[in-house]
Amino acid sequence: MISLKNVFLAYNKDYYALYDINLEINAGARLALVGTEGSGKTSLLRAIAGLEPNLTGELYIKNIPIKKLDFAYDIALAYLSSKPVFLEHKTVSANLEYILALRNKQKAVFDNEIKEALTKFGIFHLVDKRVDVLSDTERKLVQIARAGLRKLDVLLVDNGFEHSSKADAELIISALKLLAKPKEIAVVIGTEKPEMVSELVKETKYMRSGSMYNTKEQADEQH
Repeated sequence: MISLKNVFLAYNKDYYALYDINLEINAGARLALVGTEGSGKTSLLRAIAGLEPNLTGELYIKNIPIKKLDFAYDIALAYLSSKPVFLEHKTVSANLEYILALRNKQKAVFDNEIKEALTKFGIFHLVDKRVDVLSDTERKLVQIARAGLRKLDVLLVDNGFEHSSKADAELIISALKLLAKPKEIAVVIGTEKPEMVSELVKETKYMRSGSMYNTKEQADEQH
């Protein structure tokens, strides 16, 4: 489903955010990208999400080059950022309505789909709250519910829970498990703490200084 071959991403001539990445991600994959801040996890997730136009090499999703991929029609991909972006002064309901409108959904179905999504993730009580008054955990749960408004092919998750309290982390991880439940979804999670996502993943790659390794020992040897 997702193929990266000799992918590089340089923000300047002295610094590679990604260095010669080669990776195959099949439908149904459950992959953790493990590394500290600055290791390349976020850059790789953003590249797959089509948010890094300056990368070189080959990146295909469903055999379509990333630069020709239409994210509205060719793939249902959700990128859950560590800092969710919303219409800050709008309600949770208004934010979800905005997404449904972008997808040309009929307004008559908005209320039902929003209710189903928020209820599924246990946050219907937030429906009329403005996003700018939500806690960090509530924002992340709304972001997950927003992703759940459609049937996904790919789910990318970037550092959404490491610095949360144990109780809040459990809420977020439980919601992610529910979102990622369909077996056909390819799931890639960037994290500093692989033990926190052990129930969500089946395979682990290690990131260091923009490079990828199959084992932690290999990554440590190179750095």
